Amino acid sequence: MANSFASSRPSGKIELYSENLEGLLPGYGVPRVRDFALKKENELYFIQGKVAVHTNGATQYVPLLSELMWDNAVWVHPQTAREKRHQDWR
Repeated sequence: MANSFASSRPSGKIELYSENLEGLLPGYGVPRVRDFALKKENELYFIQGKVAVHTNGATQYVPLLSELMWDNAVWVHPQTAREKRHQDWR
């Protein structure tokens, strides 16, 4: 199938980086790569889940909604739980 998109850029592709813009504002065109660890070896990522009762953290202190959803589950991957020696607390 022939490419139906023809770009006027020298590469013929959509460009996310422009040498013209970089020349106008040197150093602002390309995001710098940050070399840092997101977490330590013994730490876990916290990912907030969504429930139909609460809107982010804004409604957690509404008494009626707290009665509907009074507890939050923590999900841990089984392999991580074994490595950390966590047990099922049900």
